[in-house]
Amino acid sequence: MKKTVGVVVALFFLFSISSGTFGQEASGEYHPNRVLVKFKQAPSAADLQKFSRAHQLRLEKIIPKVEAFLFGLPKAVDVKAAIKQLEASGLVEYAEPDYVRYPTYVPTDPLFGSQWDMTLMKLPLWWDLDKGSPSVVVAVLDTGIDLDHPDLVSQLWQNADETPGDGDDDDGNGYVDDYNGYDFAGDGWLPGVGAEDPIPEDQYVGHGTHVSGTIAAAQDNGAGISGEAPGVKVMAVRVLGGLLGMGYSSDICDGLIYATDNGASVINMSLGGTAKSLTEYNSLRYAWDRNVFIAAAAGNDGDSGNPLSYPAAYVFPMSIGATDSIDNIASFSTHNEFVEVSAPGVTVLSTVPGGGYESAGWSGTSMATPHAAGLAALLYSMYSGIENWQVRAMLQQGVIDRGVAGWDEYYGYGRADCEQLLAVATPSPDVLQILTPANGSRFRTGALVAALWNPVTSAVSYRLDVTLPSGAKKVITTNTPYYTVDPAQPLPLGTYVLRVEALSAGGSVISYDTVTFQK
Repeated sequence: MKKTVGVVVALFFLFSISSGTFGQEASGEYHPNRVLVKFKQAPSAADLQKFSRAHQLRLEKIIPKVEAFLFGLPKAVDVKAAIKQLEASGLVEYAEPDYVRYPTYVPTDPLFGSQWDMTLMKLPLWWDLDKGSPSVVVAVLDTGIDLDHPDLVSQLWQNADETPGDGDDDDGNGYVDDYNGYDFAGDGWLPGVGAEDPIPEDQYVGHGTHVSGTIAAAQDNGAGISGEAPGVKVMAVRVLGGLLGMGYSSDICDGLIYATDNGASVINMSLGGTAKSLTEYNSLRYAWDRNVFIAAAAGNDGDSGNPLSYPAAYVFPMSIGATDSIDNIASFSTHNEFVEVSAPGVTVLSTVPGGGYESAGWSGTSMATPHAAGLAALLYSMYSGIENWQVRAMLQQGVIDRGVAGWDEYYGYGRADCEQLLAVATPSPDVLQILTPANGSRFRTGALVAALWNPVTSAVSYRLDVTLPSGAKKVITTNTPYYTVDPAQPLPLGTYVLRVEALSAGGSVISYDTVTFQK
């Protein structure tokens, strides 16, 4: 099973040795509690048992064609020391570590060598296990997609119940000719209502095309680049338009609901603005409640005022910051209490309209966000039945920590990395985990104070036990696995301790989690 392979990779703790006693210099990464042994003479069952007891070994398996025996070691026993002891016994032809071997798959796409972002994030490790399932759809809420691009034409979601170009709403969903998606924005100087083509005739379609290539450009097709999840499909949902490349909350909300209702597992939102919208919030909640994972760009104003950017600063999307090729946070990357993960977002090579590729690369948290969306799509593909909160928790853990140890407002929990992500176990639905806010975060003035956690099996309600800066207690009960403080409710400055409890029908605590944050 694909899931089992991921668990096996998780067990490869990395150790190295500088020398060996089997006739040659040995170095490399290996399993910390296993050795491979070949005996000079095939042992009997009794001799094998005697040998195992004498050296505190546990036989794990036999490789019969080469007469090799894999033994497990006690955790306290060093592999190098065990090898010396075994070879000193005079009974073995050789003893050696159980070495780690990494996948070596490299796409044949001619520009893959220039995709530093894919190499840095170790995507080839994942591609040897899974490249994504066509049943997983990533909706790109953006400027539209060049549907004729050679690296994207085979990657597009298709509405099987719609006949393209006939001018009719064949499937009765309220949208005419929505075969690969829908245009909610329109053309002209300003976006308008009523345009129905996911490929408009203006220059800003390039943004959505670039984002889509990072997520799912075709692999091994002899053209251009490789997307992170080349096996999945992308849905073109145009919510930004006009010659100014702008959009409205109303279009974005329509796009969120359309993508959710039409089967998207992941929504990418490489867009933002500085004002809060309750309609946007409710539309995001609609998607989250239906098991959709949402990635949103943190914003590009980190070096020019650093304002909060929405939708990234709502509770339901995962906010993504941008890093460069040497793992530094980009100066422009907006940093705040909502950033959860960072990803490559500086000079990123991807698809552009007209069948081409931007050789100089594009920069922005817009370019970082599809890296998170692509990894989310791979998780949905690999782990059957996975929930969006599990995807989010795994992405928080599957990182290389950068900046201040643990979570910080620049990198979030760290920079996304496939090797780390493959080692993350699927979170249990029986254990409550607060997904946001991060422990130690600080809500700035004007930010929406909110909490999000996972739905717990058998829980019928949740109790929030809040210790206020004054030391007083406040108890809130809710039936949903999230809670947002009314923006009109003033909160005193200081430190808050939030304990969230999952309650059974009888009122007993099934599981709980605690975070501390400041206002």
